[in-house]
Amino acid sequence: MSGPEMISTFGPPSAWTEQSPERSRSWTILVVDDDEEVHSTTRFMLRSEMIYGRKLELLHARSTSEALRILENHAEIAVALIDVVMETDDAGLQLVRGIRARTALESVRLIIRTGQPGLAPEADIVSQYDINDYRTKTELSQTRLMTSLTVAIRSYIQIRKFIRVNQELEESRRRMEQLAVTDGLTALVNRRYFDEQLIVEWARARRTRSTLALMMADVDHFKDYNDTYGHPAGDVCLRRIADCLQSVLHRAGDVVARYGGEEFAVILPATDYFGAGALATQMRDAVLALKIPHSASPVASVVTISIGVAAAEPTAHDPNFPEDSGEDLAELLMYADHALYQAKRSGRNRIILHESG
Repeated sequence: MSGPEMISTFGPPSAWTEQSPERSRSWTILVVDDDEEVHSTTRFMLRSEMIYGRKLELLHARSTSEALRILENHAEIAVALIDVVMETDDAGLQLVRGIRARTALESVRLIIRTGQPGLAPEADIVSQYDINDYRTKTELSQTRLMTSLTVAIRSYIQIRKFIRVNQELEESRRRMEQLAVTDGLTALVNRRYFDEQLIVEWARARRTRSTLALMMADVDHFKDYNDTYGHPAGDVCLRRIADCLQSVLHRAGDVVARYGGEEFAVILPATDYFGAGALATQMRDAVLALKIPHSASPVASVVTISIGVAAAEPTAHDPNFPEDSGEDLAELLMYADHALYQAKRSGRNRIILHESG
């Protein structure tokens, strides 16, 4: 049976459309056999065939190790035609096990061919190894081989579509999760993420006996800024400050969040209050360097921030009471907030450090 007749017999799967740019490419078929005559015969039988409007490109392997190398280096092999008896009586089955053990090869469809069917009963092979077909080599005439390949490629298309849809769903889920913890104005993480991450880092600091530092920062006279320049300008100001604060942090575990309104919060794992104070100074100076005009500020002619800093090393808990009551963490937040209050009361555009416990 010729290629066009085969297409007509089975018809393209619904996922395959005439408009698809994929139609101009070839289906890649891997032939795995230690008999050179099998490779030659397969090439001859498939030399001018087409399936779903695409030609067939053959790759050749003479051993299971060579087959695995080819499979790992060619991401779009649709079908592998595998001989059972090669280096050993079950070499082909070992290859099938190797393929199915690799997630990256899950879409490859498998057709088992053997010249010694008694060594591998068909029923056992089909039930155990997720293959598409099992045939003796004498059964696989050109027509039957094309039939098996067409069915296998249809399965390959469906699996690839399923994988693609799952990937898109997973990406959509990740985007939704990211949106749920991202502040829409500044693109920093939001208060929800901050609260959750602070608990995580507090627990980590307790396990590692390290110090956790916390900053609370507030834009000075921001209401006056909005009244003078308007809320759209205020939004731009907050975005620029958010980017500025983020640019000062270079460690993966450091977190700067929009805490609410014109207030920001920073988590600094494994940082004492001296180190946090140095970073706070960099942040304040970086915001000053932006030189955002603020004619209504009695502090300076540009936008400034005030920062409160606190740090603590969580104490180990009594093993009889392993659960953290959260009181120490609440105190750390209170100390940082109190330090910010003191910074604003003492003139703004400054940093106050408070070391707890």
